[in-house]
Amino acid sequence: MEDDYIVKRRDNCRLCQSRDLQLVLQLAQTPIGDDYLTKNQLNKVQEIYPMSLVLCSACGHLQLLDIVNPKIIYKDYIYKTSSSITLDNHFKDYAEDAIKRVNISENSFVVDIGSNEGILIKHFKNNKMRILGVDPAVHIAKRATEQGIPTISSFFNPEVAQKIKQEYDQADIITANNVFANIDNLDEIVDAVKILLSPKGIFIMESGYAVDTIEKTIFDNIHHEHLSYFSVEPLIIFFRKHKMKLIDVLHTTAKGGSIRLFVQLTQGLYQKKRSVDHHLSIEYQSMIRDPTIFAEFKIRIDKEKQRLQTILKNLKKQGKSVIGYGAAIGSTQLIYNFEIGPYVDFLVDDNPSKQGLFSPGFHIPVYHQDEIYRKKPDFIIILSWRYAKPIIKKHQKYIDNGGEFIIPFSNPDYEEAYF
Repeated sequence: MEDDYIVKRRDNCRLCQSRDLQLVLQLAQTPIGDDYLTKNQLNKVQEIYPMSLVLCSACGHLQLLDIVNPKIIYKDYIYKTSSSITLDNHFKDYAEDAIKRVNISENSFVVDIGSNEGILIKHFKNNKMRILGVDPAVHIAKRATEQGIPTISSFFNPEVAQKIKQEYDQADIITANNVFANIDNLDEIVDAVKILLSPKGIFIMESGYAVDTIEKTIFDNIHHEHLSYFSVEPLIIFFRKHKMKLIDVLHTTAKGGSIRLFVQLTQGLYQKKRSVDHHLSIEYQSMIRDPTIFAEFKIRIDKEKQRLQTILKNLKKQGKSVIGYGAAIGSTQLIYNFEIGPYVDFLVDDNPSKQGLFSPGFHIPVYHQDEIYRKKPDFIIILSWRYAKPIIKKHQKYIDNGGEFIIPFSNPDYEEAYF
């Protein structure tokens, strides 16, 4: 069958289909980043998959060509948006901003693709909108429905879009947040959006911004789920091909730096805003299409790897204990690419669904944060390093008791290891 594969490799650009592609970053092969195991699963063989970042010379799209079957990634998907420290407030502001920008009325119909627990569309519901989520994770979709967020358990495609249109309505707003980057066949998804979207409707997608990913060295956000790393210029070309028009861009701080894009049918109501050309200018100045930028990116990653390994080797020689804070997909990336698995005694995480599990590949146990105060490790390396400030603030007691934090990419010069 067509979808009966483990990993496959495409030979053309996901957005424009050009075969003029250039490898710009080779990262370590890893297991699926969020495939944390129960104790009874520790004998499970966890395959590792390639991680090669490629730049399309034709349109400038940054992407992975190796595609792990989504059924492998999402069948037992455990990530919940509510586990992120800052996302609920982010999505509350998101919904309120979207309602103002699109100027929709009460009882309008909002559909969220990849809705997870409904952390975004619940805020549209709170503003008296009709809502529907679509998410392939069966247990998450069921839980969301039980909690008052009606959710269809399915991958979003033209057939599902047609069914929603017939059974519910055309959508005034369709959202796709940190999910558009996870889809290989984006042409099919946009075809589905066009079926469901009302003539006056707006499609809103938010995803990590390639400019931020490179400039801030957020390489741990590059993983098998994220097939695309978006910038504005390639998306303008892509949506134009589908007779759609990018009319507005909002830069946000989510995920270390994201862009929220507002897209309408070509004959839609809204005029293009200056924000679109502004972001094109940012991309030109950042030289995001210049392969030498990625060579510098790799140098920064390798320099940080060397720094952390030196610290951890010295601590090991001194008999010091080290644990990791964070059991997310990015933690798997850091552990594999920095080769620090042997130095980490255990992990702690604030997400209850991760506690009691074991990390992908290295099988490092994950505990509740209270274990910090029971085991009293000498050092904690913050694997969720972009959340270092709230984590440190939350655990001032650990510092007061003599503990020290190690923060990856703690400053641009990589000189200060501890806080």
